[in-house]
Amino acid sequence: MPTIAFGANAASMAVMWGTEFAQLLAVLHATQPRRVFEWGAGGSTVIVPRLCPYIEHWHAVEHDPAWAERVRSNLDWPAEDPLSRRVSVALVPVQYDGSRESYLRSESDQCSEWDNYVGAFEPGEYDLVIIDGRARNRCVREVYGSASPMPLIVVHDAQRPEYRRVLRAAGARWLPSWTRGQVALVNSD
Repeated sequence: MPTIAFGANAASMAVMWGTEFAQLLAVLHATQPRRVFEWGAGGSTVIVPRLCPYIEHWHAVEHDPAWAERVRSNLDWPAEDPLSRRVSVALVPVQYDGSRESYLRSESDQCSEWDNYVGAFEPGEYDLVIIDGRARNRCVREVYGSASPMPLIVVHDAQRPEYRRVLRAAGARWLPSWTRGQVALVNSD
């Protein structure tokens, strides 16, 4: 995965591959959301709001304390107009050991340790939701089943087999795939 560094003291951040990132930007420029909610903070949290001045507020939720702090450390520059004025990163800690088993468990509806993370979404508050963290199936269902009006949902890495059933049930449209990640869109139309 490519990385990019920000500011003199900032750590590098992982970013989406070029085609995925271009698709995300195209969706954002076409829809011009004012308020964005993101599960899974990262490079997009830091880069996209800088490229999309029409976004008034970007709220990301992250489960990993060290990663949340790393993302936050990239929000305070440039000093004359820090991104932290428009972007917030909330930590909702979850016990997650990074193993495949722990990842698959996060996708289960019976996995209560992810309830607060998934439940951090506030229906009716956002124009666009990006799902790029853990418990993606649960996050899709959280937005699809509760938001009115429903925001556009963008799911990163939607090519993974464990997401197909939920995305199909929500009426997702997959953008053209390639060898890395894939973006899928879910909306009320």
